[in-house]
Amino acid sequence: MTAIDPNELLAQYEAIIKAFDGFIYICSADYEIEFMNERFIKRTGYNPIGDKCYKALHNLDNICPWCVNERVFKGEIVRWEIKSPKDNRWYSIVNTPIHRKDGRVSKMSMIMDITSYKEALEESIKSKRFLSNVFSSIQDGISILNKDLTIIHVNPTMERWYHFNQPLIGKKCYEAYHGRNKPCTICPSLKTLKTGESAFEIVPLTGPNREVLGWLDLFSFPLFDMESGGLEGVIEYVRDITERRRAEEKIESLNRQLEARTRQLEALNKELESFNYSVSHDLKSPLINIEAIIKRFLKRYGSGIEKEAKGYIERIPKIIKYMHEIIDDLMNLSYATRKDISKDNINLSQLVKDISKVFHDRFSNRSVEFNIVEDICAIGDEGLLKIAIVNLMSNAWKFTKMNTHTKIEFGETLLGNERVFYFKDNGIGFDVSANQKIFEPFVRFHSKEEFEGTGIGLATVYRIITRHGGRIWAQSEPGKGACFYFTLPEI
Repeated sequence: MTAIDPNELLAQYEAIIKAFDGFIYICSADYEIEFMNERFIKRTGYNPIGDKCYKALHNLDNICPWCVNERVFKGEIVRWEIKSPKDNRWYSIVNTPIHRKDGRVSKMSMIMDITSYKEALEESIKSKRFLSNVFSSIQDGISILNKDLTIIHVNPTMERWYHFNQPLIGKKCYEAYHGRNKPCTICPSLKTLKTGESAFEIVPLTGPNREVLGWLDLFSFPLFDMESGGLEGVIEYVRDITERRRAEEKIESLNRQLEARTRQLEALNKELESFNYSVSHDLKSPLINIEAIIKRFLKRYGSGIEKEAKGYIERIPKIIKYMHEIIDDLMNLSYATRKDISKDNINLSQLVKDISKVFHDRFSNRSVEFNIVEDICAIGDEGLLKIAIVNLMSNAWKFTKMNTHTKIEFGETLLGNERVFYFKDNGIGFDVSANQKIFEPFVRFHSKEEFEGTGIGLATVYRIITRHGGRIWAQSEPGKGACFYFTLPEI
């Protein structure tokens, strides 16, 4: 065996010491420093050979309380970590005994600054703890599967749902969650493993005997390796939708019942409207006959009838006229309900002008001022809207007859972003607290002796506006006129 040149051996040791990215010192059994590498000397700020190690390294006057020299001097290699009170940094230390020829034992200490490692480790532990807390706190179920659908991690929610199949980890998902011996027919996780994309299905929440206890939203997400980018497995995110599903089923059932009830009501309404129209139409002929008979009777026998009796008979045509008005209004109400609504672009301003002219010509003795905003247009059924405007005009005309000078306005305004049309008059007005009743058939706020009318006109207007999808309401005070507002969505 070739002998090693001591100089070469020394050169190798020096190279190793220089290459070591840490601190090295050697001390004797009486704690005096015998050697210190250049890196350590620079850190210490001077060459402390001959000084006590506890004084040179830690500026202490006595042996460090954590010192392991006695163990090292007995021949033990001691490895440990410590946070230095001098600079508050972490160090990894390896203390090795050096046995000399004269029987003395020294200690060689090799020290590495591991502060960055310890801080990174602490952050990693905090991150893992935080993620574990998040994972455990999520109230929905989370299950992580590998590529052969074996469960490798679950959160407490899944363990609670499937407590009867514990432990879940290590089992196939279809075995643990569905009591099957092969993958489910509809499995979003298989789709994710095949395509590398997320998938979704609604799946049953099963019990110990595979009975369906509820329903789950199952979202399957691919789990990729962050370094290689390869598909590692699947993350299943599961949400219990049992209550929502039951609520939806209840709503669907209620909707079906409501639809059936609506169809019944629609059929009944059609029958009632048809009956109303038929009765109204059929009543006209008897009234006309009664009216003709009364006229012939008065013409032939009028001169021979007592004055009081003749007065009673002469009241009959007025009653017949009133019944004609009721029948006409009922037929208009029926027409407003039965007619299919067309979609035409209508100049409401012009329609109001035409109707106001008819009223003015018929009652030329009245002093009436019309204020009609030009070119107000809307989408709707012209025939039905004409009936509505005639009734609103008739209403304004009727309740302003006591005025020496009447004002009737038609215009539009904005309520938020909604167009609102209005009819306004300076008539006698009414109590606004009861204004919703005015849209009910046969409701009157004044006697027939004071103001003529059947009490059906505003009900017809209400029916026409609501059939267009609009709303109608009124603002009024007794003695201060009335204003009727209505909307006409573009149906």
